[in-house]
Parts: sequence; C-alpha cells; structure tokens
Amino acid sequence: MTDAIVDAALSTLVSQDAGAGESSTSRLRVDAYGALHVVQSIAGTAVTAGNQTTSAASTYEDAQSNRDITLLASAARTASINSSDITNVNHRGVTVVIEATAATLTPSVVFTIQGKDAVSGVYYTLLASAAVTGVSTTVLRVFPGATAAAGTVANDQLPRVWRISAVAADADSITYSIGASMTV
Repeated sequence: MTDAIVDAALSTLVSQDAGAGESSTSRLRVDAYGALHVVQSIAGTAVTAGNQTTSAASTYEDAQSNRDITLLASAARTASINSSDITNVNHRGVTVVIEATAATLTPSVVFTIQGKDAVSGVYYTLLASAAVTGVSTTVLRVFPGATAAAGTVANDQLPRVWRISAVAADADSITYSIGASMTV
C-alpha cells in the first residue's frame, strides 16, 4: 500500500510510483455537482483524465467534443472587422465557413484565421483566403496533417486563442456570416 500526501496549499495529491521510480502529481478538483475529479501530471506533463484538461494557466477546464460556434452573425458590412478571441480548450483544428449572401457594387474582403501569441498578444496568420468579391460560400480549414492548399487549407495546429479577421479593400457593401466547427 502506498501512502499519499495532500498538499493543502496546492490541493495536490503527491505519491511515488514505485514501479517507474518517478513521482507523479494528481490535482484534485470538485465540480459544480460536488464530484471529485483527478487530473494526473507525470514528470511535469499534463495528462487528461476523464473529461478534464489543464489550461496554460494551470486551471482545470472541461474537455470538449466537436463544437460549432458563430463568429459573426449575418450582416451587411462595409468595413474591416475582427471576431472576438476564441479560447480553444482541446481542439486540434477548425473549419470556418463564410457565407456571402449579397453584394453591392464590387466588394472585396480577405478573411484570415489568426492565432494569438500568449506572451506578446500579437496575432499571426494561420490561413488567409482569396478575396471574396460576391455571393459565395468560402470554406477555410486549419488542421494538423491536412493537405495544404493555398487560400483554403493549412496544415497547422489550432492554437489556444484564435480569431478571424475580415479585411475590406473598399467600402462597398457585402453581407456575410461566419461560422466555425472546431474539431478534436
């Protein structure tokens, strides 16, 4: 039988794995229903246990399955706009669908999926579309292992924080919505 020590300050259960000779740490968490969850960390590496995962801030978040979200609701736009930052818990990739339903004159908008650097707060490009100039459906995909295709698919990991940026080349009106399916 192995004795365990609970560090009250860190709410951490510490034990020694006699077989492997390396220590392991398990963090305890009580959810809103009073259930106790254990997320194990071995040699400093976080391991998902059950339906829990750790964030960059070492807090616990529920692991998520595939998730559909609205980035921008359908509206007529004449200027550049950015979606709000999206926090990615455990998704590896995303499919973004831009549905342009109406255009006046000659609008031109380039859509870019951007990651956000955690230290500097600077956004960087994961994938940029070709210019959308009228009524159309544009699909952008970022996923590790995907076959890259200019302007439509990037072979990359979806970062912790990301957004979509829509840059208008002129003030002509174009009506569009942007939805996303985040994939585990």
